[in-house]
Amino acid sequence: MFAVIAVVGLGLVAGAVYVGWERLGAVGLGLAALRTTGLGALVLLLWNPARTVRVSGGPPVVLLDASLSMNASGASWQAALDTARDVAGSDGTILRFGTAVEPFDTSEPRDGISRIEDALATARALGGPIHVITDGELADGSPLLALQAVRANYVLLPRDTLANAALIDVHVPPTVQDDDSVQVTLTIGTWGALPADTGRVEVFDGLRMVASRSIDLPPSPGIGRRQVTIAAGSLPVGDRVLHVAVSAPGDQEARDDVRTRVTSVSELPSVIVLANPADYEGRFLYQELSDIARNSVRGYARVADDRWVSMGSMQVLRDAEIDRVTRNAGLVLQRSMASLPLLRASIPTWRWPAGQDAEGEFFEGDWYLVDELDASPLVAALVGIAWDSLPPLTGLLPLVPSETEWVALSARRSRRGPSRAILLGSDSAGMRRLVTAGTGMWRWAFRGGAEREAYRAILAAGVDWLLGGQGRTRTASLTAVRTTTLGVPAPFTWTSDSIPERVSVTLRGDTGALQRELRFDQTGTAFLDLDPGVYQWSSENVSGSGTVVVESYSPEFHIGPITSSELDAADGSFLSERFVRQRWWLFLLAITAFAAEWGWRLRRGLP
Repeated sequence: MFAVIAVVGLGLVAGAVYVGWERLGAVGLGLAALRTTGLGALVLLLWNPARTVRVSGGPPVVLLDASLSMNASGASWQAALDTARDVAGSDGTILRFGTAVEPFDTSEPRDGISRIEDALATARALGGPIHVITDGELADGSPLLALQAVRANYVLLPRDTLANAALIDVHVPPTVQDDDSVQVTLTIGTWGALPADTGRVEVFDGLRMVASRSIDLPPSPGIGRRQVTIAAGSLPVGDRVLHVAVSAPGDQEARDDVRTRVTSVSELPSVIVLANPADYEGRFLYQELSDIARNSVRGYARVADDRWVSMGSMQVLRDAEIDRVTRNAGLVLQRSMASLPLLRASIPTWRWPAGQDAEGEFFEGDWYLVDELDASPLVAALVGIAWDSLPPLTGLLPLVPSETEWVALSARRSRRGPSRAILLGSDSAGMRRLVTAGTGMWRWAFRGGAEREAYRAILAAGVDWLLGGQGRTRTASLTAVRTTTLGVPAPFTWTSDSIPERVSVTLRGDTGALQRELRFDQTGTAFLDLDPGVYQWSSENVSGSGTVVVESYSPEFHIGPITSSELDAADGSFLSERFVRQRWWLFLLAITAFAAEWGWRLRRGLP
């Protein structure tokens, strides 16, 4: 339609010039026709539209699925190789596809995922009938519509369903305290006829077993979650590489039974939240602090005399246990002014009065924060927030700052009258203290948005100052995923500005040191193909180091959903795009039309 409109428009303009303006009559009509023909051909060549046509013949292109599932238990890799050779014949092309498209070779499958979209695009560019040989377990099922459009010969070699119990996923907290128990959550899948409905889970720290238990297997085929607990004190301080294994009688695929995870065990002091009473203020304080604090956070709410409940695990504790927990804490936040365990004088504390339950006078009302911040060690972290636009606090405990105390935030009741201190602090001989005199701040976190960010800014600034900078960590310029599966490249991410073209990293594993070069894409991500193992990586040129584990596990080893079906194209035809610039005669037509118009104008004595 565009081409027709363009040619008609060019014809009208040329006719207006030769017939209307130059008044050449019938000769003008001929010259206008030549100009319209030349310009029309030129417009088509510049636009270069394409038309899809169905053609037959040509050398075949065979796409061979080379993901790990093609060589798992019950698979038919050798049959796939033989089929590919037979279909390709002597003049065909065989391409392997998985995570990428590669030339054909007979080595065993090594890709940890099966994607066909790029392979399909490559095959269409080569031309010729397309044949796809796969087990049907493709990660990108949507290109199957395109496969049907090109009428590919689709050969399906599904796996036999064997008895198998697989450890599909394992969750381990990325950081734990050295005196914390570690909860390991397992996702287990079963297929085929397993002879028993029970199995066993074992967790190893290196060669040392740190936890084990019998588990009920989910009915086959099915998926279920199970848990195993590593006792407190079982893991030494540092980065620990945990191997989690599941075993079941009659399991015929052992390569999907072991998963590896990395967790950091820290001896840094804990942040303890003690809530008495167990109200919304204490619960939101613990919840938000758990998200932003650099160290481990544990919260306990007092529900009765000599009875506390952990706000994380719901474990019941007594006063004596709370005394023990807080004795070695690095920071204690008290949602009360009294009736709490006796703390060491050297422990930084942050007190949050409990409203009318606190001793002394309490002022109810709407207390709006003052936008002008007082000079304090927290001012740099709190500047830029429109404090007077936040919802009001519901009450205030009138506290008069002493000579050694400073005020970080103030508020006025109903925006009138003198301001009162909301957040006070002191630092005497290295003993740091904060007191929050207002109540109702939890509503900011409940509302979300800018109110929640202001609440979190107060918590982050206060905790960082109380810990004297202990909570600060240097931001690494280069980070890496801790765990990746077999056949999937390990991603490294550049987190700073000005993404470099390349960075050299050193990886130290069981077989020695490797020197590799990272080449980043426009998003700051680079990928490394590594053999299974545990690697400690570092770089001399940038800040950043850590542990990367390449598992011997792949989701390709256990039965996955079949996202394709067998499709046969008996006529061997395929779709191909034909572009206008492929028609050589259009170039000749444009040149001839312009040359004829120029010659005719010269014979008529026209410039």
